[in-house]
Amino acid sequence: GIDDLADAIEYLSLSERRLALGTEVLERVVRRSSNRLAERATDRTLGEIARVLHQEPGEQTRRMAAAILVSAFVFHAAIERRGKFPPLPSQKPADVFVIQKAWEEILKVNYYPIFGVARNVIEHVPRVTASWVMDLVVDALSELTKLGATTYYDLTGRMFQTLIADRKFLATFYTLPPSACFLAELAVDRLNVDWADRAAIEDLRIADFACGTGALLSATQRAIYRRNRRAGGDDKLLHKAMMERVLVGLDIMPAATHLTCSTLSSTHPSLVYGESRIHTMPYGIVGGRTHIGTLDFLDSDHSFSLFAASGSLGGREVDSRSTHSVTIRDGSCDLVIMNPPFTRPTNHEAHHADIPVPSFAGFHTSHDEQAAMQRKLRKARGSFSSGHAGLASNFMDLGHRKLRDGGVLATVLPFAFVRGKAWQGAREALASCYSDIHLTSIANTGGTARAFSADTGMAECLVVATKRRDSSSRMWYSNLATRPSTHIEAAVEARSAKERADQRRYRRRRRSWRTVLKRHRGGPRPCDGESAPAAAGAASQLASRYARRHRDPGSGP
Repeated sequence: GIDDLADAIEYLSLSERRLALGTEVLERVVRRSSNRLAERATDRTLGEIARVLHQEPGEQTRRMAAAILVSAFVFHAAIERRGKFPPLPSQKPADVFVIQKAWEEILKVNYYPIFGVARNVIEHVPRVTASWVMDLVVDALSELTKLGATTYYDLTGRMFQTLIADRKFLATFYTLPPSACFLAELAVDRLNVDWADRAAIEDLRIADFACGTGALLSATQRAIYRRNRRAGGDDKLLHKAMMERVLVGLDIMPAATHLTCSTLSSTHPSLVYGESRIHTMPYGIVGGRTHIGTLDFLDSDHSFSLFAASGSLGGREVDSRSTHSVTIRDGSCDLVIMNPPFTRPTNHEAHHADIPVPSFAGFHTSHDEQAAMQRKLRKARGSFSSGHAGLASNFMDLGHRKLRDGGVLATVLPFAFVRGKAWQGAREALASCYSDIHLTSIANTGGTARAFSADTGMAECLVVATKRRDSSSRMWYSNLATRPSTHIEAAVEARSAKERADQRRYRRRRRSWRTVLKRHRGGPRPCDGESAPAAAGAASQLASRYARRHRDPGSGP
């Protein structure tokens, strides 16, 4: 129909080739900027930058700092065209003071998650080095303009994977944009919402407890906006509430939450909003207390963020270096969508032999910290988690706790979930607490070709299920020939998978009604005091009414 055509045009307006070229440009700038920081910045300077980012000095911190500066420059270029903000300087060498002054002017409006963090970083970068980095970015922006690659969220999401040196222990493998689109379409389609009702949409609560670059939250945001537009709404009117209340993104990496908030903000960069719900969670021993990142919420509704990616409140900036309370109550979420880390807490693998608890070995945590974090996690285990399955099973516990009855769980999991012995408890918990379980995998060879994430090197599957105890568990399985490579391919595959599941569901219900009819028509005894013919007639009417209401999608009008 018309909606399908509009969706196709919207998806095809993004050139995958140009986005790939633009990503290469940004990656090159980030690498060169990081290398220049390593060459020119003193140990004291790098230590100050690490302190701002709540990290340890090293390659990862340098890349984070470079990525934050580059993303701020690119976003500045995206909003300066609207005429409200000072433009980026085009002269060389770039004047750092002019840039800082321009960002101060922008911060008076909002965009603190982007420019506030970048300002805090650039204050500690030597001026000559900062000027050199900005000259690189100005050249890169010229290349991006020629490419026409102005879709900020796709560029930043794809470049981020190359910036994390510590990704083996933190398992920060970001979800590929087409994979995120596929999972988000399947998940959002299950939300029982009138997409023309702005108030109903604003009442939703959608969380990603391992948000990474924000690929899944961004895909979910776009899926909701698109449905609202097709229903006659204006998604600009939704944006403020979406950023302030609806979308919740948590991670342990400041650069991740920075990019997530930048990505979500970029859908309507000119619109001002208050404090967002994108937070960096404490990790390790902080203030004398043991923290395990987002998993702190396994035994509490409350925690705090060290590095809140918040907006401006009444024109007053919120200092990212202060602490912010975070509350996520059990049973409060309508949708939990995530790609959790897969690392296991054991050190049985050869490359982990000297690491006591690999799950918590990121950010240079000490052996004592890793042991304390593991003890805390062990106390908070639920029906889904298993020490041998890895942290992904603990995140399933978290998602289950925070979902309301009727809420939707959508997650990326290692393919071992399907048959692995360590995952047996998680499979049984999913079957007992959820219905309409839809599992998707890829029919290919090799781990990389069967992954929905970038660079994991292992086969993965997607699980979408509805939390509901009062219904029998049903499962549908989709096996894709290949991983979707474009957004429109992902959207088409998601729609096809849904239609196949709907057809199976219809045939199953139709078989159950045939059984009812046979029992009523052929049974020797009356039913509930009625004569057998009367009962059969009533059952026939019910079956006909049911068939009209749940017509087979493949049978036509």
